[in-house]
Amino acid sequence: MRRLFFLITCCLLIVACTTNKTDYPHSIHFLPSDSSLIIQIDNPNTFKSSFNNNEFLSSFEEPLISERIFKIVEKLHPSQQIWISLQATKYTIAFKFSEQIQPKDSTHIFYNAIENQIDSATIQTDQWYYTKKQNHILISTDKNILMNDFKKENPLYSQLNPLIRSINSSKAATHLYIHSKHQNTPFEKLFGDQWKRSFSDWSVMDIQSTSQNNTFSGVSMSTQSNSILNLLSETQPLSNRIPEIVPATSKELNSYTFSNSALLRFTKAVDSLFLADIYEIGFMTTEKGIASGIFSYDIESTFETLETTPEVSIRNQMVYRILNSPLLNASFESFLPEFKPTFCSVIDDFMYFTESIETMEYLITQQQNKSTFIHSNAYLALVPQMTSESSFMVLNTISQNKQLQQVTTDKKFQLLSKQFKLAVFQATPQGNAFLTHIALQKSKGTIDETGVSERFQVKLDNDIATHPQFVLNHRTKSKEIVVQDTENNLYLISSEGKILWKKALDSKIQGKITQVDLYKNGNLQLAFTTEKMFIVIDRNGNIVTPFNKKFEDNLLPLAVFDYDKTLDYRFLLISGKQWIMLDRKGNTVNGFTKKTSDSLLFSPEHFRIGNKDYIAAMESNGTLLLLDRTGNTRIPVKERFPFSDNTIAVYEDTFTFTDQNGTLWHIDQKGGMRKVVKDLKNGHGFTATSKTIVTLSDNLLSIKGRTIEIDFGMYTKPEIYYVNNKIYITFTDTQTQKLYIYDSNSNLLPNFPIFGIGAAVIDDINLNGIPEIAVKTDAQTITAYSM
Repeated sequence: MRRLFFLITCCLLIVACTTNKTDYPHSIHFLPSDSSLIIQIDNPNTFKSSFNNNEFLSSFEEPLISERIFKIVEKLHPSQQIWISLQATKYTIAFKFSEQIQPKDSTHIFYNAIENQIDSATIQTDQWYYTKKQNHILISTDKNILMNDFKKENPLYSQLNPLIRSINSSKAATHLYIHSKHQNTPFEKLFGDQWKRSFSDWSVMDIQSTSQNNTFSGVSMSTQSNSILNLLSETQPLSNRIPEIVPATSKELNSYTFSNSALLRFTKAVDSLFLADIYEIGFMTTEKGIASGIFSYDIESTFETLETTPEVSIRNQMVYRILNSPLLNASFESFLPEFKPTFCSVIDDFMYFTESIETMEYLITQQQNKSTFIHSNAYLALVPQMTSESSFMVLNTISQNKQLQQVTTDKKFQLLSKQFKLAVFQATPQGNAFLTHIALQKSKGTIDETGVSERFQVKLDNDIATHPQFVLNHRTKSKEIVVQDTENNLYLISSEGKILWKKALDSKIQGKITQVDLYKNGNLQLAFTTEKMFIVIDRNGNIVTPFNKKFEDNLLPLAVFDYDKTLDYRFLLISGKQWIMLDRKGNTVNGFTKKTSDSLLFSPEHFRIGNKDYIAAMESNGTLLLLDRTGNTRIPVKERFPFSDNTIAVYEDTFTFTDQNGTLWHIDQKGGMRKVVKDLKNGHGFTATSKTIVTLSDNLLSIKGRTIEIDFGMYTKPEIYYVNNKIYITFTDTQTQKLYIYDSNSNLLPNFPIFGIGAAVIDDINLNGIPEIAVKTDAQTITAYSM
């Protein structure tokens, strides 16, 4: 519909340029010649509702249309076309008089006006003057305006005639005519300097409102050669791609598209080689600073025109320092004179330009995380209301618009920014005018508009040695992160990304850390083994005595059993072939003795099936041990298995594991065995819960028996997380550095994969219903995302 309107508009503009015939005088003839804001009302019946139902226009503390105007219009005939000039507190109304539409109601005193006689009337304490001139009724708050003899032709008519003709086919009930010199219009407050810089003459905007959107479409004239739109007048509109690369939390973005080498004429640059292939340039105001992005038909050639030197690699993306800044600054000067780019980075067919490394790192992170506007629910909701192509575009985040906030009530501003979130302004050259379009669209998105957004990054003092792990803060009930670096320092990181403490350990932690409540008072401790130590520390990083025990041989990861959920823990330590079990006081548990004939592949695990406890362990010689609490055999298993490098699990009350031949084994509580030939490749991944089996072999991912093909890669083992009653399966391709998360139906979650270089963990760290992810994103950095 919008495209059809624009085509009709274009045709009418051509007509407007070739003919000036009209009935004289037009109602505009009687409006003040210095008017800068004029309203054309084609349907007085819907005039007030068209403003009141427009949530954007009705949000201003000082409304565009005074209630005094509404009260006058209500008294006029519903089929009357009415023209209104708004000059601060001076209002002038003009419409053509007709005997056929004169109301019989005596309250409509304006229709009783006498030719060239000025009378007055009080409408609810407001003083109005009215008269009849050349078959027109004139009403004004300023008597002096009506004393004009109106014999000279009003220059307003010649200025507005092309715009009047351009909207003849419009079905909108109300049209706004705005001159660029008019101060403090709603559109100026919404788009700031970008609105003022775009025009140097008159614009007309149709007002269209529904329960879901507010749109303003129309035509603009621009007579000054240095206005943005005139500089773009010889270009053909293109699809705006800048939203693909701008972080969705940005305050504003501006996009300019070019064709026919029009960019060379637009800028003051002397380096035409740099500009030759660029077809779109954009600027963004982000929380980390101002930046620019360009799209080029030949990005490598565009980059090669710059004199640069490698500066730093961010997430495997090289960032270059720009050495020929004066030439590049000249290229950007026509758009944003204060922007002086120092760094650049080439990604696919576009480039980022920034003034700081911090801004560049932020842009690369957001782009790799798919946290840009193109992935935002608010932007996707707005797209159907936008024109498909434009030469100039401004996208504005309403909640960050301080200028708009100053002229609206707090309550209405909060409601406006919550419901609409974004506003867009687009302009396209057409003949000797410009098609303009403004839209605000309500978003049906959830709290998390971008699908995946970065919560925080934490850089450790040294390279990361272990996978991050979430642990519970027993005071706040939120989750925190524990991770160790290559210098054996253990870090506790808050849910806000603050390092709470760092503790030096003797060596690398083996496996995962387990939280325990040794004193049964709700205060949790961290229990783990290093290469030769069994350690328990409190949440402040202090050793809990007597749990600082040293062993001769290397230890496997700590196994912690709480058989009856009474907090009477059993700590099982595997040192070589020796099994050592301690109680929650650090004493050896009498009655438990076990020594294996060979080393174990993994630490023993405790399972409870029905009312029976099992300790399962896999020996490197292929023996599967299924023991009771005391270490005695509970289920004898005679067969030897070429175990894969995956741990055992309990699935549907059976002990389930895979072997190197790709076979899936199930052993029930009576020792019965069932094998399923899966043709899993050596090095495959396997994990399971009581109701879900997940395997990843080469490029085949199987979840609950449903197998899908994914890209070939070097994947971490799949992990299953159960958060807020939902199952998430995660793994990372360490070669392409992409983190994947699937649901239990084998569907990849929206906006994934995202950037990550190691195994991830998932939990709801703030108990707000939104899961978070923690993953290694470079050698020293842990990044937390919100899903």
